[in-house]
Amino acid sequence: MSADTLYRAAIGRRAGGRLFIGNAIAAWLYRLIQRAGVKLADRVTRRRIQRPMREAPDMLAGSLSTLRTPPRPVLTRPRRTAVAMAFLTALCTAMSTAMSTALWADDGALEDRTLAFPSDYKSAFTHYFTGDRVFTEHQTIAIFANEIAVKGAQEGGELPYGSVLVAELYQAAVDETGAIKESALSRRIPDHMAAIAVMERREGWDAQYPGALKVGDWEFELFSVNGENLNKDMTACRECHQPLTDTAHVFSYEHLRAAR
Repeated sequence: MSADTLYRAAIGRRAGGRLFIGNAIAAWLYRLIQRAGVKLADRVTRRRIQRPMREAPDMLAGSLSTLRTPPRPVLTRPRRTAVAMAFLTALCTAMSTAMSTALWADDGALEDRTLAFPSDYKSAFTHYFTGDRVFTEHQTIAIFANEIAVKGAQEGGELPYGSVLVAELYQAAVDETGAIKESALSRRIPDHMAAIAVMERREGWDAQYPGALKVGDWEFELFSVNGENLNKDMTACRECHQPLTDTAHVFSYEHLRAAR
């Protein structure tokens, strides 16, 4: 969804060309976007949003006045409230979608980067960690790294461009009550592989993301156990790895340094 499409969806017009409350709300959202440091690439879109931003107080007063005097007697107060709430819900949904896609990128759209699935990772990569998956109570994880990543970690610096990590994600075993089973080591027991996650680092891959989602030029992809791309939104992965600036944005960095 482009920024222009979002604005047209938010602005809303009543019969006879009278501006609805959506203009004032769109102006308010524009202020939030500016404070978050998000750029609107489309100059026309910026111009269309900036004008109602300047006029928002007058429009808001007029729109509220319109809501207080409905054109038809059948539009009761509860009905007006329901309509307003439905509008706000739709607007917030559109805003959330746009913030996670088009508005992040300077050119209005995220570059499509499809990572290749390294089908030979079990033989060509180094298996350096197996254990419970953090922040996911019902999974275990086994992680592999290519030679570039292993060498970079062992030299104690940033993992070089071309580094690739592969994580096998396993569903943890459960007992007859559905509770997660643990071994005598107080660790989850893997049951079956659920998916395979791939991380790859290439120069410039952070450029299209805002500061809160920059992760040292890493990109993420999720595959089925057969290597089929599941085309999942990996925003949550970026958010989870972003704070790890001291470990090259990798949770298992210390284990990778100790890989043999």
